[in-house]
Amino acid sequence: MFHQQNPLKGPLDNGLSTSKEFFYCHSCGKQYNTQIGYRRHLVAFHGASAGKPSPEDFPDLLENVNNLGDVP
Repeated sequence: MFHQQNPLKGPLDNGLSTSKEFFYCHSCGKQYNTQIGYRRHLVAFHGASAGKPSPEDFPDLLENVNNLGDVP
């Protein structure tokens, strides 16, 4: 008798963007939907530091820290 359109079955044009942000691994080209998935991949497949600087990247800093033990 009365015709009402179900809003859930209508078009998805509600002004919201449907594009998703993906996270790409520049080392191997894999793509991830979430940042946590991407970070887990980096740690598991490309080393524990996962692109973050490690102490070995700053040898002068390590030398200075080691010399602090000599200071009273």
